[in-house]
Amino acid sequence: MLATRRALLFGLSCAAGVIVTARRVQAEAYPGRPIHLIVGFAAGGANDVLARLLGDKLTGILGQPVVVENRGGAAGTIGAGAVARANPDGYMLLSASVSNIVLAKSIVPNVPYDPLTDFSPIIHTASVPLILVVPESSPFHSVADIVAAAKAKPGALNFASGGVGTSVHLAGVLFNNAAGIDMVHIPYNGDGPAVVALLANNVSMMFGAQPSIASFIQSGQLRPLAVASAKRLASLPDVPTIAEAGLPGFEVDVWHGLFAPPNTSPDIIIKLHDAVAQILKMPDVREKMVNAGFEPAGGSSDDFSKLIAADAKKWPPVIATVVTGNK
Repeated sequence: MLATRRALLFGLSCAAGVIVTARRVQAEAYPGRPIHLIVGFAAGGANDVLARLLGDKLTGILGQPVVVENRGGAAGTIGAGAVARANPDGYMLLSASVSNIVLAKSIVPNVPYDPLTDFSPIIHTASVPLILVVPESSPFHSVADIVAAAKAKPGALNFASGGVGTSVHLAGVLFNNAAGIDMVHIPYNGDGPAVVALLANNVSMMFGAQPSIASFIQSGQLRPLAVASAKRLASLPDVPTIAEAGLPGFEVDVWHGLFAPPNTSPDIIIKLHDAVAQILKMPDVREKMVNAGFEPAGGSSDDFSKLIAADAKKWPPVIATVVTGNK
């Protein structure tokens, strides 16, 4: 009996060793064919621009074509869902953002994945800063000015966004909640029309994505009051963060990142992470990202997982106030 038990344990140990060895061999041989990088949105958007920039460089580093595939629809959840269900072999990856990984879960009906369990986060690739801006003719010159005016006349001020449930909209809701004020949300059909309305003084302010408003800040048509990031922007060093301006703890990170299907081999995740980390340090890549309005990121896969988990906890209550309170 004892001999039989020892033989069984030895067999199981050998089997486990074979599996580990097979995974290592697979990772060492990876990639052996083209990789498909899925984008859950149409060509030309932020996710697509970033995916194509990184894909071109990954092709050179990995020695296999990285093919960007647009699978748009349902707020980015169709493409993301395809990757969540894909074989965990590293040949189908996802370029995604907080929008279709975290926010969509609370906004879009029947999202076919869980942001915390159905992906293997690889690396935080970039963030798109949001900037609180007002028209040049606005009487407001600080966050304190806005909060004071909003408290003096509840409901008198409003803020624009590119649509209900967008990160720009939710940043405004979070600002309302943090400051204890009640500005009225005015949604438009996209960030472009929202910026046009702001320039025409049809709305009081908005949290603008840097790519959408940078030229208007540079021309002086829009005045930046604060940035929603955790730290000041290199392009606007004199503009404080909202936390610095009087709302401690306020932060909105519109992040982008690279994902693999769940249960992808850690060795493959490491190989992909290290390749992208190398790309994010390239001067030409950083210049192109900054010119497109991105803040290059990086960090470990664990850091990225923690960021996702924090947002998965942070945003549903904010979105719930939008749904129940029609903010």
